[in-house]
Amino acid sequence: MANPAHRRPATVLTFNHEGKVLRLQPNSTAHEQNLSDLLRPVLPTWLADLEMFPGPLGRAQPSTTEPLMKHLEGLAASFAAGDNRVSSLEPAVKFPKSVALACHFVRCLMGSGGKVQTAEFWKQFGPCLAAAVPQTSGQPTPLQKFSSDVAHGQVLRALEQTDDAKVWPHALILAQLLAPEVYDKTLLRFSTSLKKPAAATATAAAGTSLSVGLTEAEAADPCVQALPFLYEVLGSGRVPECTSKDLLDNWQAYLSVCSTLCRPGSTQPALGKQLLESMAAGLANHGDIFAAHVCYLLSGDRKLDAVDAPASVVCLIGVEHRHPQNFTSLVNPLSMQLSEAFEYAIRCGDADALFPTIQPFKLAHAMLLADVGLVDKARKYMTMLQAFVKAVPHSRLSDAFRSSMREFNELLNPHGTSHHAYATPPAFGGGGGGGVGAAGMPSEGPKVVGRFMKDWFRGIAETTGLAVKATPPPALLGDEDEDSAPTTMSPPAAASSPPP
Repeated sequence: MANPAHRRPATVLTFNHEGKVLRLQPNSTAHEQNLSDLLRPVLPTWLADLEMFPGPLGRAQPSTTEPLMKHLEGLAASFAAGDNRVSSLEPAVKFPKSVALACHFVRCLMGSGGKVQTAEFWKQFGPCLAAAVPQTSGQPTPLQKFSSDVAHGQVLRALEQTDDAKVWPHALILAQLLAPEVYDKTLLRFSTSLKKPAAATATAAAGTSLSVGLTEAEAADPCVQALPFLYEVLGSGRVPECTSKDLLDNWQAYLSVCSTLCRPGSTQPALGKQLLESMAAGLANHGDIFAAHVCYLLSGDRKLDAVDAPASVVCLIGVEHRHPQNFTSLVNPLSMQLSEAFEYAIRCGDADALFPTIQPFKLAHAMLLADVGLVDKARKYMTMLQAFVKAVPHSRLSDAFRSSMREFNELLNPHGTSHHAYATPPAFGGGGGGGVGAAGMPSEGPKVVGRFMKDWFRGIAETTGLAVKATPPPALLGDEDEDSAPTTMSPPAAASSPPP
């Protein structure tokens, strides 16, 4: 054992639970600093995103929706430009454009009233999806123009502007996907085109208008590449495994072109859902988790699943929770924010909607906020979380989770103010919308906060405690209830079987 007298002088650091660090250097006095002040020069974008996200998100209302949509737009722009400083999550670092599209997906879902299978959603999301397709250089050929219109969801315009012999086969195939009258009209236009003189339809001196081969530019265009894949799906009546490199690298183009099967009014809705599931599985195996989750959620049938459910595919957006090595990513702020925003987007169409499955992750997020010194925001999350938990049947959340939540509230409010943690919240408004804030909050700052969820990764099923059982509509409070809401209530009794 080394002689203590021979040890080199060292700086001693100790952390308290309100996001502060006490540093003691040799021959010096102790110096206290805020952890946020230390993090800001090193991780300025990451910390700013935590501060600016307008959570917690409660009842859907314009004062919350507008800043949230603005935040998602800014986040999408950053990732689309390749700026991934907001998150160190591996799929976000490797596939930033997929994160950008996931942000657009949630934003468009919010703007369309929480419904995917609506014309309004695709009117908003279709251009975002098409804009993510890599653009080809040079003057586009008629086939490239046709496929680009299809990718932008303008199939009718593509059919009406078709006047090239090389494009007619594609037009006739796609016309059948819309409606019988559209196909009949396209067939008549094709018949008229055949009656024109050869000189009027020729596109080159060599007479290449009837050629079915692709030019070099067309072969390199991902939207054109997606057309044969779509025809294969239609011809076979089934979706092949999506494992090709071209598809995985240009999934936005393939999804844009093939979204004809997924949009409202499609004559092949079952085939469209199979396509989304197959693309999602292929992208997940490729490691592009944000893209996979967008495809899964585009079906309109899926919500956020329990982390321990055998058939779950999306627990938190952007995290492949089916692999144990990714469990630490379940507390990643980016995934939590997108998942909370997705829950809020669904609530824009159904005021009583909530996902019991993500409530434990909100607790972990509140603890993270407190650990980095954002204590006031952590309090707001806990106030909102208490109201959500009251709306969920007791059997759907474990005693371990409720005990962890209770202990964290006591740490946040150690001076006889713990009753605030169990008070009915004044309103269900977002953190940026003014619904939950000073009202009901203790004025004195906490002395100890931020202990991370005990045994979070030990016995994940027990910690989350999510059973498969229907949840009745919760009675969420609105702004009009603020004045009449009670301010205190007795805390619930201790759990009969505390967590280990």
